[in-house]
Amino acid sequence: MRGSVVRGLSLLAVVACGGGDTDTDDGGGQCGAVTDHTLALDLTVVRSDQSPIEGAAVDLVELAWEPRSVGSGDTDASGKLLLSDLRITAVADCWGTVLDYQLNIVTDDDGEKQTPMNSILRGAIADGETTITREITLD
Repeated sequence: MRGSVVRGLSLLAVVACGGGDTDTDDGGGQCGAVTDHTLALDLTVVRSDQSPIEGAAVDLVELAWEPRSVGSGDTDASGKLLLSDLRITAVADCWGTVLDYQLNIVTDDDGEKQTPMNSILRGAIADGETTITREITLD
């Protein structure tokens, strides 16, 4: 059941500039080049007391450009999960307008959390990073 809940909530992480068409009738608001990048997310999910959460269902989703789950899995006993080979679409000058990446985390006992991921992904791509390491705290 948790998997279907996670898919339903979808963890988003990047927003792009719809349809791939960069021209507009009014000459303004143009998006730049559309590119794909392969990244990994090295995550640790913990409680507010920093204890690890085992079995948290994690899903990185893109809700706007090409709605889909980008990668998902469950945390291990140490609260860790590596999501690798994630295809992240970037649209120059349109992060936050046409891309909407979100990270969704659902647990049986510790609640759930949705984390916007656009700025994190955009920064990693700009810095040439291939692996993003993050600790996510559930309140």
